[in-house]
Amino acid sequence: MAKRITKLELDAIIKAKEPKRYPLGDGLYFTIKKTGAMSFGIRYQINSETHFKGLGGYDRATNSLGMARAKCDEYRVKIKQGIDPKVEEKNRLDLKRQTETLDKQLKQNTFEKLAYDTYEQKRAGWTNQKHNKQWIRSIETYAFPTIRHLPIAEVNTDHILAILNPIWNEKPETADRVRGRIEAVITRAEALGLRADKNPAQWRGHLAGLLTSAAKVKEAKAPK
Repeated sequence: MAKRITKLELDAIIKAKEPKRYPLGDGLYFTIKKTGAMSFGIRYQINSETHFKGLGGYDRATNSLGMARAKCDEYRVKIKQGIDPKVEEKNRLDLKRQTETLDKQLKQNTFEKLAYDTYEQKRAGWTNQKHNKQWIRSIETYAFPTIRHLPIAEVNTDHILAILNPIWNEKPETADRVRGRIEAVITRAEALGLRADKNPAQWRGHLAGLLTSAAKVKEAKAPK
């Protein structure tokens, strides 16, 4: 096993600038390329196979000998546990990419997009053209000003109440229809796996505890 190289010895290697891979001890290596680029790496064995993994470019401030040696020591512990650092890093990067892709997908799936998607899917079965147009126009009129560009996954109860409160007592029938249509849009998002939280536009078990029923509001407004 190669002896552990000190910082002064590494400085001498760097000063010499001879392109080569230098063993620094404990599986840590220092590589100088013909281009002058310098980097650390670890050579290790796992499942009777020899592997080499880079540990980043040399930098006195951000990736010094001491820092590289600390990384190397961490990997050596994992290697003894049967964990391949290269496989672990690949899995971590794959997960990161999947998360970024999902985040991008969620941001692209706005309430507006899902509302029009829901409308297109539903209107194929409607014969009443007046109802057909009213369905989407009511959402455009009352919901879009508040949540149009909001990712469907971020729509919450506060948003729904901000939409409904101004019209709930004045236009109870219209307000309840808007609520039901918003609920349908969010239900579609749930079915597509675009959100996991409870549907904030749901009446039973949710908004029923926050608003007086539209029927009762309508009855109270009716002439005696």
